[in-house]
Amino acid sequence: MQGESQKASASLKNDLNHICKEYENELGTCGLIPDETGKLKMDHSLVLIAAKEGFIKDFLRKEEGYISAIRCKMDQIMSDPMIYLDKKVVTYPNTSTPVYYNPYILSLYSGMIYNFYC
Repeated sequence: MQGESQKASASLKNDLNHICKEYENELGTCGLIPDETGKLKMDHSLVLIAAKEGFIKDFLRKEEGYISAIRCKMDQIMSDPMIYLDKKVVTYPNTSTPVYYNPYILSLYSGMIYNFYC
């Protein structure tokens, strides 16, 4: 698969696995158990117990927890999705203007928006 061969994709997977490991106890309490590949597997009996005891409701409502960590990571990806892509961008600056500000300095994504590529 293409995603597995790219270093940046591996970086995203690594970041998500790190978040999963950080909240492994919370996830396990709710019946979500990470396997050796990093995928979450559901233990149906534990999920039922967690739902009856209110653990899932607490898990979803917790302000500082797994959900907020995933949301934060998704916000980061939405603000600059190019950080997890192995792409080279070549720019040809317009040197005829007196001052040329490179829109790609802050991020590739903002530069592409500036140049109407996205």
